[in-house]
Amino acid sequence: MKNYDQSKTLRNFFETVGIPESYYGIGGYKEGAVCIENIEEETIVYDAERAEKYNLKKYEVYVQAALELISRIAKTKEDFEFLKNAFLEEIQKETLS
Repeated sequence: MKNYDQSKTLRNFFETVGIPESYYGIGGYKEGAVCIENIEEETIVYDAERAEKYNLKKYEVYVQAALELISRIAKTKEDFEFLKNAFLEEIQKETLS
């Protein structure tokens, strides 16, 4: 699956589970949000604040980066586990279709 398709899957997943758009930025910088974007062969995740990128992490695999984004959005460990499992199921469905 291409990164573009995975970004669309991630966005649709957040909409389905009711994560407000103000919490995340997919594909670029979004002030006050946790962001994910592709830079050349890597995917980066960072906290966007005051026009800066904080706590930046780089990943070669988009799904790993998406899980980092989900972990930063989740309020509790239980929320993260639920969202992680649901997202991985969604990715698996997309891959098989």
